[in-house]
Amino acid sequence: MAYRRVAMVAGVLAALLGGSCERSAGPARIAYPAPFVGRGLGRVAQAAIDAWSTSRVVEVPGATAPNVHLARGYAGDVAYAETVVTTPRLAAAVGPQSSLATLLVAPVYAEAGIPLIAATATSDSLDRPPWIFQLAPKSAVEGAFIARFALERLGARRVTILYLDSDEYGLSLRDGVVRALLERGVTPVDQIGMIETSDFRRRVDESLRRGVPDAVVVAARSPETVRILQALRARLQNVPVVAGDGVVLNRSFFELAGAAAANLYAVAWWDPASAVPRSRDFAARFRRATGAAPTAAEAMYYDAIMVAAEAVREAGPSPESVRRWLGDLGTTHPPFDGVTGPISFAPDRRVNLRMMQAAGGAAVAVDWPERSR
Repeated sequence: MAYRRVAMVAGVLAALLGGSCERSAGPARIAYPAPFVGRGLGRVAQAAIDAWSTSRVVEVPGATAPNVHLARGYAGDVAYAETVVTTPRLAAAVGPQSSLATLLVAPVYAEAGIPLIAATATSDSLDRPPWIFQLAPKSAVEGAFIARFALERLGARRVTILYLDSDEYGLSLRDGVVRALLERGVTPVDQIGMIETSDFRRRVDESLRRGVPDAVVVAARSPETVRILQALRARLQNVPVVAGDGVVLNRSFFELAGAAAANLYAVAWWDPASAVPRSRDFAARFRRATGAAPTAAEAMYYDAIMVAAEAVREAGPSPESVRRWLGDLGTTHPPFDGVTGPISFAPDRRVNLRMMQAAGGAAVAVDWPERSR
């Protein structure tokens, strides 16, 4: 999932104060962007890891080094990566949260020989073995999922795509949807790009003059999607809208969108109401540790941390051993049972996707195939 503001400091930075003598002693460490996903997630993951044995095999530090000050935005992501790769006993890293940020930091981790699990970044350009492992579905896969839903479940034949063209997320998801529609013999009615400062009402009006759709796909994040919905509802009150993973159907979204959220669907990586035991157990442990319900992004980060920890447990603490084990996940050894579903990095992996519907100020799973194939 893509965002403009990304984590600046990871909980693991406290380890930098320990000195080089720590490189050969103590448990392996896994870095994750604590300010974004919250330090509570690290505590939940650490408790699960510690339950494996009496000795701590992996450490997910949650304290922040007091003397580290990083810039905001993408410059901060790069500076963070350059700092994290010097961490003593670092076996793997997770994040950052956006596609563009991940593309920018990928060379830093690769040069240092540290495997990086991209938990929520979706860009198709992230297929960069052998050091980058993409947990979130690629935009091409998500785009095909959205197109299939619009055509098969909604019965749409005229589809307009509104997308954020100021970053990698909107562009790559648009491309994935368009490609999938064309493969099914459907040419989009219109493709209209926007940026955060666009006149959304005017842009929607221009698009409708070129053709009226019977379904709209939105490849943007929550703030822009709210404005798109408000502009659309002024002209087409009942047209179904299908959004990508950049839209989070939470209380804040519904408060902003109001009645404009009617007939809205959004892709999700995880359903908090899932009846799967491991998923329910994670949600309960997260609530006890943090006092809040986990988001789909936090579930993805948890799975990324846990699969990295499993690699350390099975293959050893060296980054090279972790890299090899992750590369074989789903081929020479079976997928990892994550809270979001089976995790594999095989080329033909089964990707976990769900379609949620906005209903009564809440997100409800749609009675439709939960996972893409």
